[in-house]
Amino acid sequence: MKFNSRNVVIILSLVLSYAIIHSTAEQLPDIFYSLLGVRVEEGFFIKYKFPVAILALLLFPLINWLKKKLIL
Repeated sequence: MKFNSRNVVIILSLVLSYAIIHSTAEQLPDIFYSLLGVRVEEGFFIKYKFPVAILALLLFPLINWLKKKLIL
């Protein structure tokens, strides 16, 4: 049962991160330039899946915590 629960959290974090990346893909290069001073090519966030994986790993503990609080 814990295996299925963990898979649900992983899938939700991947879907949520993919949705966030694709909904903000046009603004992200400007945000990176203003914060870090680094120019990122226009299609970087849509072309490569690495940013999606990083965001999914960052969202994983948050979604896991929410799942534990909402569904016992």
